[in-house]
Amino acid sequence: MKNFLKNIYFTLRSAVLLPLRAFFPAAAAPALDRPRAILFIRVDRIGDMVLSTPAFGALKEKYPEAEITVLAAPACCALIAADPRVGRAVPWRGGALEGLRTLRELRARAFDLAIDPYKGPELKTALLAFFSGARLRLGYESHGRGLFFNMRVAPPADRRHFVEEALYLLGALGITEPSQKPELFTSEAAEGAAEKVLSDSGVSGSRLLVAMHPGGFYPSQRWPAARFRELAAWLAVEYSASLLLIGSAEESALADEISSGLPAGKTAVRAIGLGTDVLCALMRRCGLFVGNNSGPLHMASALGIPGVSTMGPTDPVKWTPLGPGQVVLRSARPCGQRGGGECMADLTVERMKAAVKEALAVRGGGSGGTV
Repeated sequence: MKNFLKNIYFTLRSAVLLPLRAFFPAAAAPALDRPRAILFIRVDRIGDMVLSTPAFGALKEKYPEAEITVLAAPACCALIAADPRVGRAVPWRGGALEGLRTLRELRARAFDLAIDPYKGPELKTALLAFFSGARLRLGYESHGRGLFFNMRVAPPADRRHFVEEALYLLGALGITEPSQKPELFTSEAAEGAAEKVLSDSGVSGSRLLVAMHPGGFYPSQRWPAARFRELAAWLAVEYSASLLLIGSAEESALADEISSGLPAGKTAVRAIGLGTDVLCALMRRCGLFVGNNSGPLHMASALGIPGVSTMGPTDPVKWTPLGPGQVVLRSARPCGQRGGGECMADLTVERMKAAVKEALAVRGGGSGGTV
């Protein structure tokens, strides 16, 4: 019922907004030559930011003299702070007063181009592009959102990976065949902080370090915690591995549950509530990632770390991790997009163990797969 009402709302909204486009004409070509300042809007979650990094490279290659500003969620600002293609990262915290201050700051930069790669129906990022004051505003023409752009692109008719969605939009700028490889960079400060976390936890560089993320944005995306606990104990014994338990501050109890199942003398490093820059530096030291389909998974794949991940009610076309050595476990049963956890319950610990062995066998190369 909720989805039905939402669809009615979006249909009615489009019917109202579409006629108004006549008062906001598209920019005449050629509209863009050598932009001085570009705003890229990506205010959602960590995985979305990681998978947007190929767009940074494509823009910098096309416009090497332009400064690229990324409007991002605060956690994601730290993640891209060391990216040499990004001139600055501006945090978007929302709220009326804070939002107005941020928009005033953006307008003062007099952007030549604002890019909103979001393809869904919500208006927030389209409005941010519109009120940024950018001379040109590039975005997808869907659900009536085209009203707020003067460079409008019809969304691709077929389903595509998240990386491809952003790059498809950049085709309007004449950017063709860009690299689709996500990349992450870390600062010396983040590397030093990561080393301190490991040394304080008594972890040496001679042991296999396995990053494990048992959380996820939606509960239906999470493999049962008890199974992560059993798998963690097996990794510690079978491979003498040290564990890097990843999670937000809200997932602290989940990390406690998993680490409590480790055999005596086995090490778990708690990377709970850390900044994404330090987390990135810690993950760079790992030989394997194990977890659900979430932001840390896409961080690991961008860092070239082989991984084993679960995929329940998540669109595999859009969210399959990229990179070598990625093994994805799926249930044979169909899942609702955000339904219950039945599909995740089908994924046994034995299947996960077999996938771990496969991922470690192709460590340093190979293409991974789905099991």
